[in-house]
Amino acid sequence: MRKSILLLLSVASFSLLGYHQAFAQPTSNNNKVDDPVSKLGYEKKLRWADGLFKDGSYFNAVDYYGQLMQEQPRNPYLAYQLAKSHSYLRDYKSAAKYYGYAYELAREIYILLPYTKKP
Repeated sequence: MRKSILLLLSVASFSLLGYHQAFAQPTSNNNKVDDPVSKLGYEKKLRWADGLFKDGSYFNAVDYYGQLMQEQPRNPYLAYQLAKSHSYLRDYKSAAKYYGYAYELAREIYILLPYTKKP
């Protein structure tokens, strides 16, 4: 009796593990093959990211601003938008990094940036 219960429990646990793996989401988020926006040009992708930011979808905006930063790594606007998005997501460490980078790239434009308050 005891062996049959142990056998039943082990079979049930392995079957649940297989069930969980079958319906789990893929672990690699960096694969944007099926994302139609990632195939757009720079200007359209920038408008898309700005629209997401304006609508309050900061997590998605961070993703697209990051893609744009790979294309133009020395763009202060992108660094600033990434910083604002991270601060709205309460990821202050990343926000500080991008605020500093935006200030480093364009001190004249973001002259008051070191004195801004956190949201």
